[in-house]
Amino acid sequence: NEVGQSISGIAITSPVPQDLVYRGPAEGSPAPEVSVDGKVFAPLGELKLRDISGAARGAQPQDIRAVRWRVAGAVPVDGRGQYSFEAALK
Repeated sequence: NEVGQSISGIAITSPVPQDLVYRGPAEGSPAPEVSVDGKVFAPLGELKLRDISGAARGAQPQDIRAVRWRVAGAVPVDGRGQYSFEAALK
């Protein structure tokens, strides 16, 4: 945090590049919320998709197009943190 004051309510969002498949949070990083469309985010186990027939199914890692972490609490001046995920080439 280099803005000169404590900040809170931070959400960090990152797309999953098209040539990669999301695998999960990196070691030591909290699990992010994930999204198949970049709009609706939820933990992977709670995210649902509908197929062409309209039937619902649970989202799978290969469906994920974006990840988001919500930073808990306030980040003090000069505070730092790291959030990351693992992915594989398609």
